[in-house]
Amino acid sequence: MQPEAIKYEAPVEGIVVTREEEQQILKLGQIAGEQLRQSHKDVRMFGRLSTVMAFLLGAETVLLLVASGMITL
Repeated sequence: MQPEAIKYEAPVEGIVVTREEEQQILKLGQIAGEQLRQSHKDVRMFGRLSTVMAFLLGAETVLLLVASGMITL
């Protein structure tokens, strides 16, 4: 049995997409969207992690400076 063809008009004229192809295209779009959302979550997580690491490095530097100042006195 032949799948029913759907006439797709825009943006290119003359393209025919079957219902099966349409479902595959929609599924691929959902997968791509989910990967994009996960990528944004990862970027935010690494941004927060780098902020925490910078704060800890600064705190460690201050403690070392204080400790070395106490030793020299």
